[in-house]
Amino acid sequence: MMSELATQNGLSTVEWNAPEAGTTAEVIDALLVEDFAADAAVDDCELSSGREGQSDGPTSRRRVAVPCPGWKRTVDILGAACALVVLFPVFVCIGVFIKCVSRGPIFYRQRRYGLGGRPFKVWKFRTIEASHDGNDHHAHVADLMSSGRPLEKRDHQLAIIRGGAFLRNFGIDELPQLINVLGGEMSLVGPRPDVVPIHHYESWHRRRFEVLPGITGLWQVRGKNRTTFSQMMQLDLAYVRRRSFWLDLSILVWTIPALLSD
Repeated sequence: MMSELATQNGLSTVEWNAPEAGTTAEVIDALLVEDFAADAAVDDCELSSGREGQSDGPTSRRRVAVPCPGWKRTVDILGAACALVVLFPVFVCIGVFIKCVSRGPIFYRQRRYGLGGRPFKVWKFRTIEASHDGNDHHAHVADLMSSGRPLEKRDHQLAIIRGGAFLRNFGIDELPQLINVLGGEMSLVGPRPDVVPIHHYESWHRRRFEVLPGITGLWQVRGKNRTTFSQMMQLDLAYVRRRSFWLDLSILVWTIPALLSD
């Protein structure tokens, strides 16, 4: 069955393959469709009139996002701490493997933009040769923002270390970002932190910066590389509007099947 996020302000639609009728995923899909369609028209009206965040009547449903509610921060700290303890032997094995197959550091720190568009450094296992210049990542994302092409990876253009493709395909290289979660720079669930500064985004995109970025999110489990940049933004904004403990839990549960299906 196909679901889509249809807007009332001319934005493109998001489509994905929904699970069987009656599942939790389909129920949440329906809520996101209804919520985004209603709020998109309100946001468009507010932006065009220069009154972003104001409310003029019962149809205005713009919500001010709390960057990280208490329940979410609690889940982040407990979840990240427990995961780091459990995964410590895995981290050691991956570190030894990287040192054996490639010269250079075990970890790679990349500049990303998070809450409020503020820059920070994400932790990743290094999966690219240390001699490779990674500055072209920004240009690749900027091209995807304007081209309307699916968000394809550029792994075929990178000098990936032996075994690095496996780490990247299953998101294992992202696990060190649990450190960013403990540090309060990221959450377990949220829009992915991007390499492009906030001023390059369109006005309607920028609500994604009102919450902490996440290791996983709605885009990763409901579309990912099958979507365009604009569709990813719509999924991110739908998450900002519908964020709750149960939606976060559902996204965490969906993450592993989504990784295995890619």
